[in-house]
Parts: sequence; C-alpha cells; structure tokens
Amino acid sequence: MSLTRALVLKLSQKEYNGIVGSLQKSEASKSIELIKHLRQEKLELKEIQQKLHLRNSAFYTLNSRLTERIEDYILQNSNNPRSQLVIKAAAVNDILLNQSKTVAIATLKKLEKELLAYDLNNELIQVYRALKKLTTEDSRHFEYNKLFNQQVTIMITMDKVEDNVADYFKRFTHKISNYNHEEDLSFDIIKDELANNYNIYGSHRMYVYYMLVSVFHDINAKNISQNDIEKTLYDVDKLFKNYQLDISYQHIRWIFKYLRLLYYYSIDQNHKGIVPMLQNLEQYEHRLTSNSYLFTYIGFYFNIKLSKIYSGEITYTYESINNLEQVDSAQVNLSVYVLIRTQLAIYYYLESKNEKAVELLEELCRLPKLKKHTILYIETKLLKLIISFWSGDLVKVAKGVKGIQRLMRIEGREKFTYAHYLLDFINTVNSIDSAEAINKKQRAAALKFKECAKPMYSPLFNIDLNTER
Repeated sequence: MSLTRALVLKLSQKEYNGIVGSLQKSEASKSIELIKHLRQEKLELKEIQQKLHLRNSAFYTLNSRLTERIEDYILQNSNNPRSQLVIKAAAVNDILLNQSKTVAIATLKKLEKELLAYDLNNELIQVYRALKKLTTEDSRHFEYNKLFNQQVTIMITMDKVEDNVADYFKRFTHKISNYNHEEDLSFDIIKDELANNYNIYGSHRMYVYYMLVSVFHDINAKNISQNDIEKTLYDVDKLFKNYQLDISYQHIRWIFKYLRLLYYYSIDQNHKGIVPMLQNLEQYEHRLTSNSYLFTYIGFYFNIKLSKIYSGEITYTYESINNLEQVDSAQVNLSVYVLIRTQLAIYYYLESKNEKAVELLEELCRLPKLKKHTILYIETKLLKLIISFWSGDLVKVAKGVKGIQRLMRIEGREKFTYAHYLLDFINTVNSIDSAEAINKKQRAAALKFKECAKPMYSPLFNIDLNTER
C-alpha cells in the first residue's frame, strides 16, 4: 500500500472532510479527485492515474503534494507537544520582559521540566539564559550558569553525534561501492564515540542515534547476539511509543523497522517476519530512496526484496518503480544514485523491458563522475551486458565483454572473481557447441556465480541467471 493511500485511510471522517475543504478552497481539483479515489480503495494507483489523465511524473508530483498537504494538516491540527514546546520557548523573551520576576521564574521552571523530558537542548539554552538574567543577584545564578553551559555543550555534542552517524554511513557506502576495507577500524571508532557521548550525557536522542549505528554495525560485523539486538529494538520501540507525537522520531522510526528486517534476514533468510516487514516498509520506500543515506545503507533492502520476488513470496509494485523513477541525481550522492538506478533497471528487466533497462544503464555509464569510480562503472557495465545478453543483442555483448575485460585488468582481476563467472556465462554465445552443451555450460557458470565468494553488495547479485526474461 502506498504511503499516500495509507495516510488517507487512517484519517478520521472529520480530518478527511477538513482536508477536502482545504483543497476546495485552493481549487485543487486533481488533488480532490485523487484523495476521493484513495479513500474509496477501489482502484489501483495505475487505474487512478489513467482516470486523472496524468503522466508518470505529474502523477508522482500530485501524490507527493497530497501527502505533504495531509501531513501539514495533521501537524497543524494535532496537539503535538514538541511543536508546542518550541513555540513556548520562542516566547521566553516576552516572559522575561513582561512578567514579574517571581512569575517569570516559576513559568520558566515549568517550561524547563517539559523541555528536559523532550531533550530539546536549543530551547533549554534559551530558558537557562533567561534564568541567569533573572538571578544575577541570587545564589541560584551560578547553578543556572552551569546548566546553561552544560546545555551548550550538549547541543554541540548532539551536532557532532549527527555528523558521526552521517559519516559512518558515508564511509560504509564507500566501502561497499569500492570494495575498500582500509577504513574498517573507523567504524568501531565512530561506534565507540557515540557510546561515550550517550554514557556521558544520557540523552535519549543520543541513545537512539547510538543504537541506529550499533545495531547496523553488529549485524554487518556478524557480531549478532539475538538477545541483545532484540532487547535494543524493543527498548527503542518503547521509547518511540513514549514520544509518539515527536516528529523527529516519526521520521526515524521506519529506519529501525529496516534494521529489524536486516536482523531477521541475518539470523535466518527464511524468517517468517521478513515478508510482513517488507510489506510494512513498502509504503516508506520513497523515503528509503531519498535522504536515507544519512542514516543507513539501503542496498541490503533491495537485495532482500528481490530475493523474495524471485522466490514468489512478494511482488514488486507500480509504486516501487514510480518512486525510483523520480529520484534525481541532485537528491543523493553518486553511490546511492547508482544503486537506485541499477535497481530500477532490474525492475525493468523483471517486466521484460530489456531495451528500457539497457537504455537507462547506458545513460548512467555516460555520467562523467561515474567513470572516476572504476568499480561502480564496471559493475554498471556488467549489469548492462547481462541484460543485453538476454535481449539477444550479440554485437553489443561482444564489444562489451572486451571493454569490461580491459577495465578489469587495469583495476585488478582479483577484485572480480565473481564477475569472471558472469563473463563465462555470457561468452557461451560464441560457442559452436550444441544447444544442449551450451545450456550445460551456462548452468555450470550460473552455479559457480551463485556459490562463489562475493563482496557485501553488488547489483549483479540481484540478477537470476537461471531465469531468462
């Protein structure tokens, strides 16, 4: 189910009527039609698009705008304590200047307790700054000065924590994309620094960021203690429930759902929780493909999803393809963009749109930036080659094989052991053997490719050599 439809169906009748009324005032006729169709739940998204006479890009934009409109309406009309506290904190100067000293201190002390509960450092700084001014001739001045300095330190540390999380996943993406293990030690260092920050300050936001990295790190280091990870995921989920109206946690909660999916897959690739979790995550897929690289690495999500598509346990949707089609190179870094575009090419391949897939990959290979990242470039060309092979474009395949072999020699053949089996598979087109002998060679090469040691992620792993499309 798409996120927009999920949001529309969760609306109460009062909320639904309010949003429709707001859209009518704006004369947003297409949005009104869309929300009505989604509410009725009779038509698939493709059918709704046809009824509205919109192209893919226009329909995607309409969906996105309606989602934003609904989220804005809910936010404006909900009693979000965090937003209310931020508004109250913005009025600190008014309290300081317009209230008597006794009333101002009492009001600020009450606001202090509420802000501490939500871990709002920036707002606490304003409160302690005001309390310092109100107690310049009071014995409490030193205490408020100390608390002010402490919150400034926490704010700076929190910025560093967020930078460390983004740095961890930037480094991890680089490692995966370039088969580079030189910085493996840096992952442990970043994780330890996050742990130290949390242990010093005890901030629940620092705890969430620390666990975000810690769980991902332990899963990928194969350092899995089921009891520890289960407890961590349970504790974080419990924390989120305590702050259900905190917008920042609402946006990060789905990443922990993704971590739970990785956890299930790491302990058992046929775990009964994998398929339900994939279905749950599908409505957040557009977020996974936008700014997720700041908080996680999404390649494993595509690996798991495609493995379940090939096994017939789930199907890919029009919504999934549409989400990937809308991602622009300006939205994400190069590695993530290549990851998303190669995934889109595989979806086209699954739909037997091989020419469209090859065209997309050729466009990707023409990116000047990609040519500077040799391994990403080679893998993209290999994926294009295998899809061209299924399309029967043997001239393009023959040229492509020679070009890739030359690049692999330059980069170092030892990095591409698994790729040699792919090339063995493809080179059977030049064989003069019988059809039966060729099929036997292809099956042998496909089996070797499946069983050989591979890097942690490659789009090539998501191609099923045993199934011609």
